[in-house]
Amino acid sequence: RASTPQALPTLTEAVPGAVPPAARSQAAGRKADAGVSTASASPDTEAGLAGFRKSESKRRAKRQREQLAAAFNVSIGRKLTAIAVSAGILERQAPQFVVAADETGMLQMYDRQGAELLAMRPEHASGARISAIVIGNKDDPLIATAATDGQVLVYNLSLPKKARRVRSNEQAGQDEPDARSNVNLTLAAVLPPVESDNGTAHAITSLELFSRKGRSTLISTDTAGTVRTLYRNGTSKVRFQAGGEVRAAALTQRQGMVLAMAIADGIQLLELNKAVAPSRCEWSTPEDESTAFEAVSLAWDQHLPQLLYAGTAQGQLL
Repeated sequence: RASTPQALPTLTEAVPGAVPPAARSQAAGRKADAGVSTASASPDTEAGLAGFRKSESKRRAKRQREQLAAAFNVSIGRKLTAIAVSAGILERQAPQFVVAADETGMLQMYDRQGAELLAMRPEHASGARISAIVIGNKDDPLIATAATDGQVLVYNLSLPKKARRVRSNEQAGQDEPDARSNVNLTLAAVLPPVESDNGTAHAITSLELFSRKGRSTLISTDTAGTVRTLYRNGTSKVRFQAGGEVRAAALTQRQGMVLAMAIADGIQLLELNKAVAPSRCEWSTPEDESTAFEAVSLAWDQHLPQLLYAGTAQGQLL
């Protein structure tokens, strides 16, 4: 049997004392006309929230620091002049080894357990200080060193093999001697220095590496401001003259090929894939020259490639 549907009561009819929507809108409008805020927090509340957020940020940063694990912990006992980590040669998703040069010109390689894999003196000029080291990747394993004699030496790297289990009745359960002792470097190319008119070599100040189709190419800068492309076959090409000593450099491939260079009065950004003049960021000269910036290191952010960090001799991070 059909029955006539009855309309449901409205919210104001079902709930005694409820304010109709129209009345709420009119009340809100009157408060707004009178300059009364309908949702505002007191200054004390805002200050309390700011303090809470700051303390939470500190606790989160502390937890992140506690989660950091030391990948390498090696003491050489002498002042280091250059260091590089094998970011392109991994073992269990972590860099396999670290290479460091000390003030005596010795080059040393250590694995993650702190065991010495290699110790040698590269064929730089006597008394030269190694100023930069780069390491290739698994497709093109190499180690290149640059020094104050202006030379860049490229070595082919023989990677270690994992120790294999010896299966015999006499040596059951024993391992072969660690195959990491077979690590060696073979000189593949010597790139000569850029010399001044009087024959003095310009010291290399930075060395960067990038790979294309499995082959490595180097970018070097020196005290004369010369930017060179260095190839695996020992040839080189001058790319740019910075007009003064390049004190530090950093290369990014995340947004094209951009080389950031720290010079005396600022930073230059050189796009290596484009034949354009570099952009320039100059420091504002302070009245007190003792507070002037002197950038000594540069690094691109690995996650936000538009960010460039600069460390100064005055202890600042820009």
